[in-house]
Amino acid sequence: MKRAVFLLLLLTSFSCQKVEKSMKVETFPVTVTRPLKRDLSVKEMVFCTLKGWTEADVYPKVQGKVIKIKVSEWKRVSKGDVIAVVDQDITGVEYRPFNVEAPISGIIGTIYVEEGEQVSPPTMSRSMGTPIAKIVSIEKIRAVCETPERILPSIKIGTKALLRISSSEKTFEGRVWRMNAVVNPSTRSAQIEALFDNPSYILRPGMYGELTLIIEERRGVLSIPSDIIMKNEKMEEYVWVADNGIAKRRFIERGITDGLYTEIKKGLTEEDEVIVMGKDVLREGAKLNIRMEEKL
Repeated sequence: MKRAVFLLLLLTSFSCQKVEKSMKVETFPVTVTRPLKRDLSVKEMVFCTLKGWTEADVYPKVQGKVIKIKVSEWKRVSKGDVIAVVDQDITGVEYRPFNVEAPISGIIGTIYVEEGEQVSPPTMSRSMGTPIAKIVSIEKIRAVCETPERILPSIKIGTKALLRISSSEKTFEGRVWRMNAVVNPSTRSAQIEALFDNPSYILRPGMYGELTLIIEERRGVLSIPSDIIMKNEKMEEYVWVADNGIAKRRFIERGITDGLYTEIKKGLTEEDEVIVMGKDVLREGAKLNIRMEEKL
């Protein structure tokens, strides 16, 4: 009899434990944040080569020997100034020395020859001529870039451009001022140029740079981290929010993104608690154990 009572009590206790366990509600630990207003911009980076505002190689108009170079690099010259003197040393013929003049105003960027060297005028294609010097104007600098066709529709004359070079920590701000109308079928790109003021001559022709094109800018827009946006089987975008401690799916309409953050046009307010961690295992109506993220 005692044994039967003991077994009955044991079974009753086990049943009560099962009922009590089944009555426990599963909670999901999550971390939440609130949407914030931020300044966002869409950017595209391309590589570029720097060129002077104007550039010109100086060629002699006669064949002969350089007997005098009258300039040095960084010397400022005006159009018509004498750059060098060439002696037409043809046997049996006497010529006056020939003055080689600057075709444009600017500074001497490079001197290609030394006194005593033979030089010749260019052919029609300038493939065989001997340039004596290069003159550049660098108060303004052009950043010349081959730009992929996929981003060309987003660029226009006046698009803001930010330039970085390896030899300076400064970021230079300019604008797109020229765009080729034709895409190169071999590279699927088109050339664009951005123009920069260069009063300190920090930028030099021939330098290599990184050009960031600011495709679009939006200030003070409601935004959330881009990586918390999810999609359902219909490719509709949504996020999980904590609503009075319960998980709810909230469909959204997005705007621009800078990669890290995405603008939210519809679906959220600044008061919503958006789930940033623990979202991957949630179901609609799940009870939440919430922790507020301190700072994004």
